[in-house]
Amino acid sequence: MITVNSPKTEVRIIAAGLGFPEGPVALADGSVLVTEIAAGTLARISPNGDIERIAHLGGGPIGAAIGPDGAVYVCNNGGSFSFHRQDGLLVFGLVVPPRYSGGSIDRVDLSTGDVTTLYRACGDRPLRGPNDLVFDETGGFWFTDHGIRTERSSDRTGVFYAQPDGSSITEKIFPLDSPNGIALSPDGRRVETLPLSDPMITNLCFGGPDYRTAFITCSGTGHLIAVDWPRPGGRLAFPSAVTA
Repeated sequence: MITVNSPKTEVRIIAAGLGFPEGPVALADGSVLVTEIAAGTLARISPNGDIERIAHLGGGPIGAAIGPDGAVYVCNNGGSFSFHRQDGLLVFGLVVPPRYSGGSIDRVDLSTGDVTTLYRACGDRPLRGPNDLVFDETGGFWFTDHGIRTERSSDRTGVFYAQPDGSSITEKIFPLDSPNGIALSPDGRRVETLPLSDPMITNLCFGGPDYRTAFITCSGTGHLIAVDWPRPGGRLAFPSAVTA
């Protein structure tokens, strides 16, 4: 583990060498799941920084969350980002590359690594670039579709609500331009900002004792970092019960 000191806080690098990490999920055993958009994988990072690729989803897995059955549900943009190195960082481009295969919502069984695709469309409208999701207390989940970009056009998309068994998906908000992260706030307030050196901070989750550790994905540098938070983070509707 590498410690980076700053005047205001201590940033601890948990792991390095990740393929544009996103969608962190803190597990009960102290490990953290992240998606690797550039690699098309779901990785599990132990508290000492060991990286285990537990599932290959292909495409572009981004947002992830634990569902009521203990499985991991993943927004997959189908590989709609291109990647290149610039000034030592891995940088993404928004113009869709030829490898794009269409968006989906996928389910990963943590015990086996098996991947099941639940949704590729809502009615007759294909999913374009699902980006982030969050479960509510009833067991359903909300997710955004960021859409895709071409040289001269950009999708107008929205926010969807779906069931984790693949039985129901409905569009709830339309139209939106490039909707990205999504969360459910119990009190309607916002968390303050924390300046960091990576220009491509993509996501965070709370874990550890009393949910006071913020695990943050730094996609440009390929790092997962941890920061002690001054108060407990919000608890998810279905926090992980995975212990091994």
